[in-house]
Amino acid sequence: MGRLQLELLSTEISFYRDGNTFLSGGGPEQLHTLADRLLAHGDDACAARAWTLLGQAAWLRADRATAVACLDRAVGLFEPLPDSAQKADAHAELGRLHMLNYERDAAVAAAETAAEIGERLGLAEIRTNARITAATARYQAGDRVGLDELHAIVEFSRAQQLLALPRAMQNLAYAVREEGDWLRSDALLSAAPARTASGQTLTTSYSGEAMRAYFDGDFPRLLAAADAFVDTPTGGWDMQVRGLRSCLLCCAAAGAAGAPARIGRRVGRGAGDRRGQGRLGLRDPLPVAAARQ
Repeated sequence: MGRLQLELLSTEISFYRDGNTFLSGGGPEQLHTLADRLLAHGDDACAARAWTLLGQAAWLRADRATAVACLDRAVGLFEPLPDSAQKADAHAELGRLHMLNYERDAAVAAAETAAEIGERLGLAEIRTNARITAATARYQAGDRVGLDELHAIVEFSRAQQLLALPRAMQNLAYAVREEGDWLRSDALLSAAPARTASGQTLTTSYSGEAMRAYFDGDFPRLLAAADAFVDTPTGGWDMQVRGLRSCLLCCAAAGAAGAPARIGRRVGRGAGDRRGQGRLGLRDPLPVAAARQ
């Protein structure tokens, strides 16, 4: 393995170990430079891997345009190359990005390509992550089969002790919450094992503590959790927490007598209403305690 390949491996480990530090410490810029150097040295496979990582870094920042450009570049570089785990991963990440943007057909197509490569290579983790993406995309489009598939994937991942289990459980928790069952959704999130540091287990960012405070009606706790979250490098994903925080701050700034009590009652009723309707967010939906990823 050459020096540039070792540098790419080291960069990938740093990214997956601590995404926020990588994003805030100039990691994407260094990785972009490394991708160009690898391509200049004729190492298309490693250059494509670098572009895949750049795409992941972009979607973690909720930067769709950059993520699409990077992942399209990765898929294009991999196209003439033999099947590999890295090639499958590029298609899987492109599928996940389309799923995050509610683009069902593109998401399913890219995920199925990743699954086919994973099948040929015997890569259970890649196949399972691709199934998660396709199932979530179908559910978002109103296909109830997607929800059944997510249930099946969770059981399969648990039985096989796959690293995909945390992602499968988080996406199932999102779907269950969309169905109106906040308590079961929160239970799924609480029971999910901690993710390991790898690309396929990257998750979109959200503030579970802020959302739990919202359902509990504890607005000081919601503000504290939101303040700690919104300015992180990946905090752009949770738009609902940002909105709730802004609403509460505006009411507090108004200073009218009884305003805190009134906003507490109104937001509290909103929490109950939205819980009943199962429409708390969109993110992996874009905002809330159980985000798609």
